[in-house]
Amino acid sequence: MKLKALIAEFVGTFCLLFALVGAAVSCQLTPVTGERAGTVTLLIVALAQGLAIAVCGSALGHVSGGHFNPAVSLGMALTKKMGFVSMIGYWIAQFAGAIAGTYAVSFAMPEDAFSSSNAAAPALYILAQPTQGLFLEAVGTFFLTLVVFGTAVDRRASKVGAWFIGLTLTTMVLAFGPVTGGSMNPARWLGPSLINGAIEEPLVFFVGPLIGGALAALLYSQVLAKGEMDEAPA
Repeated sequence: MKLKALIAEFVGTFCLLFALVGAAVSCQLTPVTGERAGTVTLLIVALAQGLAIAVCGSALGHVSGGHFNPAVSLGMALTKKMGFVSMIGYWIAQFAGAIAGTYAVSFAMPEDAFSSSNAAAPALYILAQPTQGLFLEAVGTFFLTLVVFGTAVDRRASKVGAWFIGLTLTTMVLAFGPVTGGSMNPARWLGPSLINGAIEEPLVFFVGPLIGGALAALLYSQVLAKGEMDEAPA
């Protein structure tokens, strides 16, 4: 496990949360009201996440693999693309980056707008059941991780994987963001939740993405591309 890889994971996850939470807070400062506001906010937040992953993955992927997500790192460890000790190091860097990125927004942005945004902390829709939320987070993370393996790990893939990963994240946020917030990333859930002072539904937002990431990694490595994947740096 190399220090530069941990730094890259910290910086990339910091960027993801800084962009995501910053976009959510900025929407509170935009004079958009009524039903249109929810649609605009969802689109802006979805694009902020997708673009952040795309640019940071392109810039830092060759250093650390560009995971920026504990669920992706778990998938890499389960398929022996990295050791479990390295995975724990990645998790620590990712969680720290998420907390620092969220805190940076809270420090720099107007307090009333930050409070109104609830720090962009993912939350389960009031009429949705936890099992529904867990299913959505698992499915979303499944496809996100599947695209990671198919575009960034498989040696046959083109070398623009980070952009497809970002597009996948944006697509999934648009698909079910209003129900769960479209987290698909335990670090993305923990950072805002800690700063917001409300750590809720860990089964949905922590366990769900880990299940989805693990299933996608195992399916791709053992069935779809057995023996065709590059080793991830760790």
